[in-house]
Amino acid sequence: MLDKGDSVGLVACSDGFPNENHEVIEEVENSLYDMGYKAVTGNIYRTNENRTLSSRDRADVFNEMVRNPEIKVIFDISGGDSANEILDYVDYDMLEENGKPVFGYSDLTTLLNAIYCKTGICTYLYQIRNIITGYGERQKADLEMVLSGESDDLYDIDYEFVRGEEMKGVLIGGNIRCFLKLAGTSYMPSFRHKVLFLESNSGRENRIRSYFTQLKQMGVFNEVNGVLLGIFTELAQEGITTAAEILTDVCDDKELAIAVTDEVGHGADSKAVVIGREIELEK
Repeated sequence: MLDKGDSVGLVACSDGFPNENHEVIEEVENSLYDMGYKAVTGNIYRTNENRTLSSRDRADVFNEMVRNPEIKVIFDISGGDSANEILDYVDYDMLEENGKPVFGYSDLTTLLNAIYCKTGICTYLYQIRNIITGYGERQKADLEMVLSGESDDLYDIDYEFVRGEEMKGVLIGGNIRCFLKLAGTSYMPSFRHKVLFLESNSGRENRIRSYFTQLKQMGVFNEVNGVLLGIFTELAQEGITTAAEILTDVCDDKELAIAVTDEVGHGADSKAVVIGREIELEK
């Protein structure tokens, strides 16, 4: 992906950052510099009225990074609720032409899956701010190995099966709440023969159950080759049940393979998954 000295772009396609958070952004920029890369930061802050930039303005910032030949990788540094607003304005043709890697997480699930759906190129479910957390040194080491092409350890996750013994297919998905925003749109990838990855930060039992029920009613579980469940943070904190238990109750199809991992989610120690890349899991 990258050589030392290359430039990377920082954008905020979801909710804008408060102006007082500039120190966080500077820390990310400095950490990337320490890794040997130049950070080019777009307009990621809120307006003087403390509002997120318009959808067109955010899309313009993103598209400028896509079209800039000096920018080799784009990291979205945001999260929240607003990323799906920009989907109609993204330059998918240019992305398909240059295949520029895009990283993001949480609400960026919408953009990452839309890019894969429209272009067929891989996108990366990962939050770049992880490199400035308490797990920063390990995160920087794993990310640098990925960016340099030396290792895929960042994507090497431990898992266990709760139903079935294997699943294989191109991975799609991400944060379940945000992924479901794509339902009924032209930005939702085909589910046929896919492996569906799902995680969540917020959501207790009833909310997660409603999400799984919506996927069932959409016919998703009849099409995918399996479901890989990441960390469901609030559900785990509630401590009453697990995402796997809810899913096996909602979907009683014994043929649907289900696996779980505690290494991908909203935590600062989270690893990454690649949307659009084939994954094969075996018991």
